[in-house]
Amino acid sequence: MIPRSRWACRGVVALVMAGCIAMGASGCRNPFLPGQPEPPSTAGEDVTVAMDFSKPELLFATLTTAIAVKNTGNGVAAYIAAFADSGTQGVGMRIEFDPDVVTERGGVGKRVPSWLRTDEVDFYRYLSTLGSGDYSLALTPTLTDNTGDPEHQIFNREYTLTTTATDGNTTDLARGWAEIEMRFVSDPSPQWVITRWTDHVISGIDPNPTDPGQRSFSRLRFDSYTR
Repeated sequence: MIPRSRWACRGVVALVMAGCIAMGASGCRNPFLPGQPEPPSTAGEDVTVAMDFSKPELLFATLTTAIAVKNTGNGVAAYIAAFADSGTQGVGMRIEFDPDVVTERGGVGKRVPSWLRTDEVDFYRYLSTLGSGDYSLALTPTLTDNTGDPEHQIFNREYTLTTTATDGNTTDLARGWAEIEMRFVSDPSPQWVITRWTDHVISGIDPNPTDPGQRSFSRLRFDSYTR
């Protein structure tokens, strides 16, 4: 005779097996299988750019960090938040291209239509596709800034965007200089915003002298234009 305890044990096993069969039919996972880790988050999903526009220099820091993360995490949101939004802030942004670039890329008399915030977002995303390595944007003061007004200032910055490969080699992706106009706005929250970016090529740095727009933001914005 089989002891009562063994019959009880068999009864428990039978109940568990029945439960497993039922769970299998309903799409549930077998509880006896090893635990499975959660699937990894989307690449870059956990990247967070700290957004601080309380001072012009902190706006520049936010902008350079947003470019460094290459369209991951909240990079695009941090980048475009540095530019004025006429719909919510009462002032808009204006992007001005180097005239030689416009002529070289589009022909004599070519004019780029009004540059919208959606176009600037496209430009940011386009930048992230130009190199596979780590990005670094340097903004170097050039000429004299006009910072006398506490709520309206103009900065002159030479910019260099580089990418660094895993072997340590660096490549310039963009070079130029810009006159960057900023204003301090109160609504919907107090912050500095870029209201005008007037872009220029740097004479003599381009490898092909017949292509004056090569690697400037004017050139790259022009090439990212999708409308």
